[in-house]
Amino acid sequence: MASREPGFRQFHGYERPLPELPAFWHLNWAQCQPGYVLAQHAHATLEIIYVISGTASWTVDGAPVDLKRGDIFITRSGEVHGGRIGPRGLSNYAIGFDPRILPLPVARSPRRIAGGGEGDVAQAMTEACAADDHLQALDRRIIGGGQGCEAILARLMAELDHCAADDARERALTVSMVQAILVELLVFITRCSLRRQDRLQRPTEARDFSDIVAWMGTRVERPPSLGEAARRAGLSPAHFVVAFKRSTGETPLETMTRLRIEEAQRRLSDRPRAPVTDIAIDLG
Repeated sequence: MASREPGFRQFHGYERPLPELPAFWHLNWAQCQPGYVLAQHAHATLEIIYVISGTASWTVDGAPVDLKRGDIFITRSGEVHGGRIGPRGLSNYAIGFDPRILPLPVARSPRRIAGGGEGDVAQAMTEACAADDHLQALDRRIIGGGQGCEAILARLMAELDHCAADDARERALTVSMVQAILVELLVFITRCSLRRQDRLQRPTEARDFSDIVAWMGTRVERPPSLGEAARRAGLSPAHFVVAFKRSTGETPLETMTRLRIEEAQRRLSDRPRAPVTDIAIDLG
């Protein structure tokens, strides 16, 4: 667990909490005192700060940056940052990790046919990268309107708080959940960034993807990759994700998940005595 520094009313955090997940460097939650000056410093990896409340006037490599409630503030490896907390203090989460080595391979049922890039975590990461041209959101300094980010980070903190040091099975589950939440965080930040861009761009006519959705419904036992679905629609993966979401209100992964849940419900209704685990395995 990370130690508390002066200038903080409250501080709770972890440094390199999971050696099994080398992409994950640190996570902390802090309430900073008004007027506190955070010393200039840098990290070896990407850091994302979410401002829960309050303000701050910082610099990044000498350039001024003003932070306020709801901001997602991003610094990259080696960027020197710090500054003064505003008159009402600052409450924030800070997380450091390397998205280049996410996600790690995930375990699958032996009854599931293995293939490259499968798994919901991998699909979510692929979708986020495609939608934002390889996570360009992380090249931005500040993304406003990030309300809701704190819920994701609170769940991540809870996983670390309850991590079992001496139970290998429970620890493996924690690592898997932390990995999934990190990818969820990237997806959330990407969506915030894209929503901001969409407000600045003129709306375009929505395309009908009902034929693609119907085809996806035939693939519930072996969901198509993002690239396969995009090729079927005749679009690039990046264009497909954006156009699909604009037309259906869901991302391709969200639609695929909904179709699998609906199919599971249908099978349970048709075969009430069938083992639930068999249906779950069949549908991934």
